Amino acid sequence: MQPPGYRWECSRERELLYLDGVMPFPCRCAGINPLLGGGGVLLHWGVRHLPHQRLFATAEGAKDFAEAWASKWDAEIRRVIKEQAHDPYGVRPPSPEMAKEAASRDLARRRGHRKDWWKRG
Repeated sequence: MQPPGYRWECSRERELLYLDGVMPFPCRCAGINPLLGGGGVLLHWGVRHLPHQRLFATAEGAKDFAEAWASKWDAEIRRVIKEQAHDPYGVRPPSPEMAKEAASRDLARRRGHRKDWWKRG
């Protein structure tokens, strides 16, 4: 049974499970890829730091598993996706000290110094 707020959508040769209403755009939570040669399907599920993969014999079995996973972990999925909305690329600006150190390493590389010259005292 499909949990509320989630929907399946076909994209090319695969099916994707999306979560609506948490971000301005739907967030993909799972994807079903058929294996070449008809050897089953590969389910990719998870969000951000929770990715997983598993092989299934049929697409129906993979769908049932993904829907059960989404129902069980709904609160955690929504929390992670809300955090992702504030930081969509998972990139945080470096601290001023780290930025200064990186700039000095880059300058040294451009001038032809050894990579670890800045480590030596």
